[in-house]
Amino acid sequence: MSFEGYVEVGQDAAAIIERKGDAEGIFTDKIGPCLIEIFLCVNATILVHDSGQLRISQIEKLIKRYGTIRQVIFVRSNDYDGRHDERMNNLIKAAGAKNRVMISKLVPFAVACSKDGAVRILPNSMPEGVKWLPNSAQRQATCEVNNLFIEKNAQNLALDIQYVNGEFCPPRSIDRSLPELLDMVKNQPRFFFMNLAVLGEAQDLGLLKLPEYLLALYKRHNVGRFRLSPLTSEEQSVESEEYKAYIRTLI
Repeated sequence: MSFEGYVEVGQDAAAIIERKGDAEGIFTDKIGPCLIEIFLCVNATILVHDSGQLRISQIEKLIKRYGTIRQVIFVRSNDYDGRHDERMNNLIKAAGAKNRVMISKLVPFAVACSKDGAVRILPNSMPEGVKWLPNSAQRQATCEVNNLFIEKNAQNLALDIQYVNGEFCPPRSIDRSLPELLDMVKNQPRFFFMNLAVLGEAQDLGLLKLPEYLLALYKRHNVGRFRLSPLTSEEQSVESEEYKAYIRTLI
């Protein structure tokens, strides 16, 4: 199968291909616990890569712009824990269409959907021919910051439309100001290194500017590795001491 003319979309984002659009399909990867939602409308094919934190009202409003919805396709992992059940039911009701659930035995995995609605589950790699999402690293870092500092199951993250009208959209910005983010870091001692890891990645990509003290701490302990890896008990002890030292600098 050729993926020539497919466009990439990232996490907590949507891509829209109008029926007369020039793209041949939509591709997304790095899928683990997220839910992939595909809406086959009369006038467009829409793919949403949803962590479960997106504002569902925005998805419902989006899909209704493109005419009658013929089918909804959900793609999830084999070890799915039921976290998206209510979400899926709400979207099926809003769409008023038949639905289908596809299950991936791979984790992480990728999904490709043609403009005509043919869906394939793929290994987690970028097939030849797919048009890469511009500024993908910056977009992912922004997504991680926005996701990190909202309550669990808040479902109030704004939908990022990354491809529409035949072109990629500009990257969205971080939702909160730096003082707001730093206040949250101060109030979450148990996640000090994890929060700093995500903010440090955003700093490295030019999305924000950390205070010098936190930047030095980020570099000294190579905190960036905790974006993907849990802390050992020894590292948690270091985290606790460094958090206390950081708080003393704020007094």
